[in-house]
Amino acid sequence: MSVINGSGYAVWNATERLWSCDSCSLNVDVDLPAVTTKEDGGWEKHINGLRKWSIDFSGVYEDAGGTSVLMTPAEILAAIIARTADAEVAFKPASGTATTGWKGNATFQSIKIEAPQEQGIKFSGTIVGNAPLTVVAIA
Repeated sequence: MSVINGSGYAVWNATERLWSCDSCSLNVDVDLPAVTTKEDGGWEKHINGLRKWSIDFSGVYEDAGGTSVLMTPAEILAAIIARTADAEVAFKPASGTATTGWKGNATFQSIKIEAPQEQGIKFSGTIVGNAPLTVVAIA
């Protein structure tokens, strides 16, 4: 079994990646409503409910310097304020990596920009899916 290096995974929009991320995580959940009856012998039963997904990300705030990127933290903040934060996003590795990724339509829900004294500015945020999450084959 080979180990997959997490450094290769990032948040993408088409061929452009979210700028300066040092961490990202894909979260997928399904609601499991209880449908237990007295006849279940004291064992809880569930049905599959609504599914949802999100991506949490964080990084060190850098000036993009003319680099082609998905969005800088300042652009994400502006899109949230303007209510134009919808995007098709992917959680995947760089091309050339023989593995899979995932993509779907989502909205940037939050961005947090921290400026601690005598340290680099950090950012973190969340993207919430508003459509199905699909598998992307990476070639």
